[in-house]
Amino acid sequence: MKHLKEEVERITEQLDKDGSALSSEAMKGLQERRHDLLTALSVRSGTEGKINSELNAVTAKLRVHILNSVQVVCTTLSGAGSAALSKLTRGFDLVIIDEAAQAIEPSTLIPLQFQAKKYILVGDPRQLPATVFSRRSEELKFTRSLFERLQLAGYESHMLTVQYRMHPKIRAFPSRHFYQDRLTDFYSADEMAAPWHEDDR
Repeated sequence: MKHLKEEVERITEQLDKDGSALSSEAMKGLQERRHDLLTALSVRSGTEGKINSELNAVTAKLRVHILNSVQVVCTTLSGAGSAALSKLTRGFDLVIIDEAAQAIEPSTLIPLQFQAKKYILVGDPRQLPATVFSRRSEELKFTRSLFERLQLAGYESHMLTVQYRMHPKIRAFPSRHFYQDRLTDFYSADEMAAPWHEDDR
């Protein structure tokens, strides 16, 4: 197809540049050749478009087939509203929404379309809330998460108190100032000790 376009461009340039010097027969021949090339391009373009359209349809069907056959599907909140997921023929037993305390409420509503038997929202309401750039959104409380709304409404929640990431000395500060001294350590300080932890001063 590329060579057809190049030839059309070459003939067009020749007609523009040498048109007045060409005989009427030569000009007619070039115009007919350009017309034939443009027709061929149109046919090929239509065929190519049809092939691409069919390929996209097959890809979409394959994507839905794969999603229907797997046991676990991972997606972002906005991705939960994708066309492929909306065409699933099966439901979900469980939907887990991670970092739910940092997601604005409208976003968290998207995966509720799956009508799962159980939803678990995981998050920390003491961390930074969702970022909203509109003052009107703030006024309408769109900075609040569904996690926070459910907590305020009295729905049951469980706090995970054992932490696995921080050295106990680092954990002590957030535990004392944000979590009423409820955080505990899976590892002791001795188990987490490393040579570079030693204070040589």
